[in-house]
Amino acid sequence: MSLLRSLLYLSSVSLASAGVLGVQDTNALFARHDDQCAVTKDNQPDWYLRNLKTVRDIYDLTVYPNQVPIILGGGKAVPPGLFAPDAIGRVSPVGEFDNFEDSIEYFFALAPTPFTNPAGTAFYDAQVVNFVSSCPSVASSLVYFRTGTVDMLGNLNESLPTTTLSQVSFWHFNDKGEVDKYQSWIPNLQAWTKASSGIDYTNKQVQDAVAGGLCPVIQQRCQGKDLQFKDEQDCTKQLGAKPFGNFDEAWGDNLACRTIHVILTMVRPDIHCAHVGPTGGGKCIDIDYSVDYFDDADLFKEGEGTTFTCGPDLQPDDHVGAGPGAAKIFADLAKQVAEGKLQIPTIGGMSGAVQMPGMPGATRGQTPPKGQGQGR
Repeated sequence: MSLLRSLLYLSSVSLASAGVLGVQDTNALFARHDDQCAVTKDNQPDWYLRNLKTVRDIYDLTVYPNQVPIILGGGKAVPPGLFAPDAIGRVSPVGEFDNFEDSIEYFFALAPTPFTNPAGTAFYDAQVVNFVSSCPSVASSLVYFRTGTVDMLGNLNESLPTTTLSQVSFWHFNDKGEVDKYQSWIPNLQAWTKASSGIDYTNKQVQDAVAGGLCPVIQQRCQGKDLQFKDEQDCTKQLGAKPFGNFDEAWGDNLACRTIHVILTMVRPDIHCAHVGPTGGGKCIDIDYSVDYFDDADLFKEGEGTTFTCGPDLQPDDHVGAGPGAAKIFADLAKQVAEGKLQIPTIGGMSGAVQMPGMPGATRGQTPPKGQGQGR
């Protein structure tokens, strides 16, 4: 049996054994969902239509030039009814936003414009392609940002290539129907950046040139009390010593993060100049992945499984690991091996049987003695 087939077989056995781990019957789960689901194609409550309209209106404002009044006027230019005054949220891989102004700047001021990038690209359409809302306070969506080169009036140059950026979001609405909490994820931001700009930021020569490109902009926008560096030479020296990072992990003390935040210095330099400076100003700083991406209780002031859930709060599992079903999984596997129905592959120079408890020739799941069964 090939290694791939062996792994697939083991995976299927693990899934088949899920019932002994306390997992509920999936058919029952789906049946219960169908019974409780109030939204159908022919039955769309007012709150469902309201939530859908709010999400669409938010994303429509990312399409150039719809966001320009917000870039110039700030929060007061955002139409009422979209974001609550206390809106907070997290956007991976960019960071957390703990107030209204930070939130609207992320959604609208970071949306590309033809005058903020050399390629002249912008979103020429924002299509909500998937949307689910099963209760008035919660929704989820998938949006496709269609991206291409546009002129100053937003007309698409159809002779040039276009591309698409996607965003998956969970939304929480207050009693007025405003978004007060959100959690979003932008996959493949690095690949989109290359496709939309034509710039390969993985190229070392490009990375080395970024600091030189950022510093004139930083020095122009960050002056007086917002000054971050003595001069361009000081800026280039300090930023040039930092890693570039990448746009799929733009939350860090790197140049990728500052490339994003320098856009916001034209909106509120008093806030964002610190983010592009030598310390990162609390935004472009190195974080603890295991903590900062999952600090829901601190950000949303609610426990996990609460904010974006319809109905009762979801409770975490009351055990760690596979539970008592683990022993049965390996007992079943051992029986199949003994009957010649399953062959344990050798992976990385180590016999799988040595590691798996209950297998013929196994050492009861313990690490084998030094020098036995281990690749060197």
